[in-house]
Amino acid sequence: MRFFDALFGKKKMTLDDADKDNDAFFSENPIAKNDEDAIFRKATKLMSSKKFNESIDLYKKLIENYPENKGKYESQIGANYYFLGDYNNAIRYYEFSMKNGFDKSMTDDNIWEATEALFDQSEDEEFIENYLTIFPSGRYKKKALSLLKNVQKNLLTENEKQICMTISYDQTLAEKIKRETRKEIVLIPQINEYGEILDTKDNGLCSLASSENDNAYVFVRNNKNKFKEKDYLLFIYEDDSNRKFIASIKGSNELDIVKWRQTNGVNHRLENKDVISKLEQWKKQNDFILTEVAQDWLQLYYTDSTPNFDTFANEVYEFCTDIVDQGTGDLATLIKELKQMKGVYLWWD
Repeated sequence: MRFFDALFGKKKMTLDDADKDNDAFFSENPIAKNDEDAIFRKATKLMSSKKFNESIDLYKKLIENYPENKGKYESQIGANYYFLGDYNNAIRYYEFSMKNGFDKSMTDDNIWEATEALFDQSEDEEFIENYLTIFPSGRYKKKALSLLKNVQKNLLTENEKQICMTISYDQTLAEKIKRETRKEIVLIPQINEYGEILDTKDNGLCSLASSENDNAYVFVRNNKNKFKEKDYLLFIYEDDSNRKFIASIKGSNELDIVKWRQTNGVNHRLENKDVISKLEQWKKQNDFILTEVAQDWLQLYYTDSTPNFDTFANEVYEFCTDIVDQGTGDLATLIKELKQMKGVYLWWD
């Protein structure tokens, strides 16, 4: 473990320095002890020369061939992911390694280093909380608690805290939304029966999403259950200017989101109640979550089992003809898209 100690020990080397050290060691010790050591040398050299994916492949081969050393090699895979900037996978493999006998103290160091990297990117307290779950009495507990305290203290403005208090909204959830958007937390608007946004405010929160809409979508997908556990619904809504907001209202029924947004297909004689009725029917057959809503479109994602899209596409088309007539062009393409997204996109022009 000489190489790993050099990279992650108290006197850390850079990868370039470690690569030179590797070359020197191999020059002085040119003959591998056995087949396992020969593969290990190659994997180590690939990592130090920044060929991380190739190194991961060799370490996985070592695990397959020499399972008695699984923990050691899982830790090395974690290191490769760390250097790739994939800190979540790094932590995942560090955890695997500890469960399979790798040094707990070194794993504490490694997981904290990856945790700090994740926290620096997002200031999301969830990463710190995850570290404390893994190591409730870890070496970095004091620093972790201090970071949590600072984040929770400084994230919301006094006005945003007052908004949360006024509508009795959970501040920790408001913080999650703001941490994602980096924009002001405001009250959601009221919406009339035609789906038009009013100047008056409603009982919920929202924050303007960044132009990277995929990030907002991933955030909603990943955090739906966390909000629902506290009886809040999380979603993205589009306003009259095509801006997207991450929003949350109180409730446990996903279809309350459609009711709030008053999504409709009035040009096809479909009122909001008709849309909700159809979605209720579909939801009884296969459960789903709503990820995005607007005045005349919505998107849902199946969480477990999916319909038989080969036949279900006909029902989708019957309810929302524009999705084919002005969208995919034919049912075959619609079927393909439904399968790819594992959900349904409805849009009425």
